[in-house]
Amino acid sequence: MRRFIGTTLLVIGLIATETVTASAAPLPTCKSVDLGILVAREEGTAGTLYREIKFTMRSPGSCVLRGFPGVSYVDSTGAQVGRAARRDGPTGDLITLTYGTSVSAVAGFTNPGNWDPETCRPQPVWGVRIYPPDEFVPLYIKFPDDVGCAGPVDALSTRAVHRS
Repeated sequence: MRRFIGTTLLVIGLIATETVTASAAPLPTCKSVDLGILVAREEGTAGTLYREIKFTMRSPGSCVLRGFPGVSYVDSTGAQVGRAARRDGPTGDLITLTYGTSVSAVAGFTNPGNWDPETCRPQPVWGVRIYPPDEFVPLYIKFPDDVGCAGPVDALSTRAVHRS
């Protein structure tokens, strides 16, 4: 009888372990094709406009995001204007997205007038190219009235994604 109970407990333990292992499979990183983006809010302070970029999961299933989006100005041909956004702050938490849920990242757009025009080299832009964290396919938001710096200045910044 002891042998039967021991064998039964061993089998139950193996089944429970398999169940836990199967459910703990890591989720994939969210892909651009699964995400919609928009500017949720804008707020200006002392020479910088902060835009909350909202990423919303629009596909069935689940995926995760963590870290910084890539943000850069682009012209009407899609060519990058100036430097890509510098990363500010910690990397943040791993966030799971399911259909209809969102995360946001705050991007700072510094006024080109904060620099000497010869250093900034102001240039009208079409908008911004945004790469979700750990993704290589860009998304775009049109900002036709923006002017970026084509010169070697850090005119853009971004913070890591966070729960919306």
